[in-house]
Amino acid sequence: MVVLIVLLVLYIIQIALIMILERKRPSKAVAWMVLMFICPFISLIAYFFIAKQYRRSIQEKLKIESLTTEYPISGWTDDNEVQVWSDGNAFFDALYQAIEQAKTSILFQFYIINDDVSGRRFEQILSSKAKQGVQVKVLYDGLGSSKLTKEYINRIQASGVEIYAFLPVITSLFKRKINYRNHRKNVVIDGVIGFMGGFNIGDEYVGGDSKLGYWRDTHLQITGGAVSYLQQLFQIDWELASGKQLSFVMPQEDMEKSADSGHMTESQAKASIQLVTSTPSLIDDVIYETYLDVITSAQHKLYIETPYFIPDEGMKTALKIAVKKGVDVRIILPSISDHALVQWATMSFVEDILLHGIRVYQYEAGFLHAKVMIIDDKAIVGTANFDVRSFYNNFEINATIIDEQVTNRLLDDFYQDMSGSLELNLAEYRQRPLMVKMRQSFVRMIAPLF
Repeated sequence: MVVLIVLLVLYIIQIALIMILERKRPSKAVAWMVLMFICPFISLIAYFFIAKQYRRSIQEKLKIESLTTEYPISGWTDDNEVQVWSDGNAFFDALYQAIEQAKTSILFQFYIINDDVSGRRFEQILSSKAKQGVQVKVLYDGLGSSKLTKEYINRIQASGVEIYAFLPVITSLFKRKINYRNHRKNVVIDGVIGFMGGFNIGDEYVGGDSKLGYWRDTHLQITGGAVSYLQQLFQIDWELASGKQLSFVMPQEDMEKSADSGHMTESQAKASIQLVTSTPSLIDDVIYETYLDVITSAQHKLYIETPYFIPDEGMKTALKIAVKKGVDVRIILPSISDHALVQWATMSFVEDILLHGIRVYQYEAGFLHAKVMIIDDKAIVGTANFDVRSFYNNFEINATIIDEQVTNRLLDDFYQDMSGSLELNLAEYRQRPLMVKMRQSFVRMIAPLF
């Protein structure tokens, strides 16, 4: 009896603790309490390791402030040339060729780098450039690239490439930061050419996934003033992961001169870009707030492509208000996913948004992994998914672009993806099996934890 009373008291304390610590996000508190009810003591251990609020030390915050005053939102740059890549083979070829032509530096960051054919292809060219005297820095996420082999790391280090994991799994587990991942994909070559978007480095993007098939994604190649911010952002992540400074980084004024002189013409350089990042240590959820702003300001059309769709009440309300204003709102989601639970959670929101007049499609030509939003005459492309993890937990980067040619290219991709998708019908969707509804309802309750 005494043991039961003690356990009951601990259980009550546990719930009270969650309610206090998660008071700013009630939906997250409810999700944790659902888990507490199902498996109280296992969930307590999980809460201890993954629910800690990420806060950087004072020294780290000062370091960020000294690196850039524009963090986490860059100013608008109006001198950019942008190339959109939506095919894995074409993107890898373009990235490879740009690396091959590097003269001074290569900054190479991905959430996932695999030790497969594609990964070894980039290992070889990065190693070759390092041996030629080019300074090569590689960053990968400790959890996202957990399958990256020690042999791969040893080989690339032996060639002179510096490579570091951002929040290695063991370190982040003991520091209670395992839930906070660096999801950015950011490459800067010679300080003047940048790549950012949704692609990682792996064979799945070139038809190497026998289960999910073709992976459809979107990436940007940028030349112009916006690249200076990509370099600054890599510099921040590099110093946090390695503890080292990038002494060779080209000053911003030199980058601008180099960009003006060698990589584009005046007629090409016309895209306006603002880069926006999210970081779990910041007080403001900047990407979340940016999405709310563009959704509520949409006048005619709002098209979204995302592999994971887990909006909170504020985001759902914004989407519903857009429809009521007469905005054409369409969302393309995958019909298959690399994460079953997240897919179930995504589909749990479909009936609600269909009910309010949002048109929803499921991509059937493979796995949709693109993160794209088109709002009237501008677009957003980046690494952030339309879910709570990207909004609150991850290190992300998005580009907001104002350019007719780029927006039209992204619209063409969207319409092509629509043609390979099935539009969902509310009446038919409501007829899905009872077990599917129950599964989705349960997963939706804990979705704020994904």
